[in-house]
Amino acid sequence: MKKYIYVKENGKLIQEHRLIAEKILKRKLKKNEIIHHRDGDKKNNDPLNLMLFENQSSHVSFENKLKRFGYLINPMKREIIKRSII
Repeated sequence: MKKYIYVKENGKLIQEHRLIAEKILKRKLKKNEIIHHRDGDKKNNDPLNLMLFENQSSHVSFENKLKRFGYLINPMKREIIKRSII
């Protein structure tokens, strides 16, 4: 189950990572834009941990390429690592 942090903005709840991305970009995110957490931790909203994708399709494509080329997220260190062939 995905766990996000929500904050109140203009009287409504918004996912914190989306709010942070909007402040960085200095514009509102489009509904179809996706914010990806690089380390897989949905609670880590450090700006350096966030990536913007124009839509879900491009986000899925990115994750599939990581898997295809042998990269995965190390759950202990929360970083993308190259999978060993051995």
